[in-house]
Amino acid sequence: MKNLLKTILSACLALILPQELLAQNSNSLAIKIDSLLSNSVSNGYSGSVLVAKDREIIISKGYGLADRELKIPNNSSTVFNIGSVTKQFTAAAIMKLQEEGKLTTSDKIIKWFPDAPLDKHQITIHQLLTHTSGLSPQTGGFRYDKATKSQFLQEFYDADLMYSPGEKHTYANANYILLAAIVEASSGQDYESFLRDQFWGPLCMDRTGYHRVNFPREAEANGYYFDLKTGKWEDWGTTQGYLPGSGDHWYSIGKGDLHSTVEDLYRWELALEHHEILEEASRQKMETGFAPENEARTSHYGYGWAIYNSSRNSKIVSHNGSNGIYFADFIRFVE
Repeated sequence: MKNLLKTILSACLALILPQELLAQNSNSLAIKIDSLLSNSVSNGYSGSVLVAKDREIIISKGYGLADRELKIPNNSSTVFNIGSVTKQFTAAAIMKLQEEGKLTTSDKIIKWFPDAPLDKHQITIHQLLTHTSGLSPQTGGFRYDKATKSQFLQEFYDADLMYSPGEKHTYANANYILLAAIVEASSGQDYESFLRDQFWGPLCMDRTGYHRVNFPREAEANGYYFDLKTGKWEDWGTTQGYLPGSGDHWYSIGKGDLHSTVEDLYRWELALEHHEILEEASRQKMETGFAPENEARTSHYGYGWAIYNSSRNSKIVSHNGSNGIYFADFIRFVE
């Protein structure tokens, strides 16, 4: 327990970052990045960026305005909707439950969903994680429509599979919604509470979550879109204003729409790298390219991550995300 507390305290204290950071000993690169992004603001760019190399933060800074009406600038602690970057947390929850002996990725989902029809009995957790279950991208409703877990599951039961489980990869959000339901069934907790207890709390990721996010309203960036008809930027508002009640957003849970900051995501990256919240074997499994994402086989899907090679033939582990208003990229040059 003493070592555990020491690890938690170290994470909480050592990773408190200044609002704006340009590393002195990486000054040239930091200036180039900062110049590129600063010049992009006049073209509409608005967001936060953190770049680190060899565990040293090169730049951590916000650009543009989080709220144009109130003139609130983005900074490195600004909260954004991270879209499908959410999927890595769902995959990590599954791996944590496997470490605890509560499930295995080879389990068939009939274990968790006894009412599932015969055509879905053979779908495994591994196939959900890798988008090889045969589920269609059309399964489920619009992300911000109210939906209970039982409502979503019934739609899953009624949906036709595109092909036999395990046959090929088709990216479908319903896979990760089902994984969120499995997390709840096997842990006895709701999805968000499990992630907070296992990951976000110990890592002091205080600005990560769906509804129970610990941040002041002014810390959350508004979403904006450019209306081609009017030629003006329109204020979409914030995701908190669109998500239904905490128990009724089963078209978005598990697969997207988490809130986070670049600082929190860097804490998460360091925790993965140092095996603070998952064993090395679990992390390696998540970062293994199991399913080709295209016919050229230039990119493969692991567990909540896409894996491909750079132009220098070095391994990249990455995921992007968007709800059409917010856009996020989490790119790890692991070699």
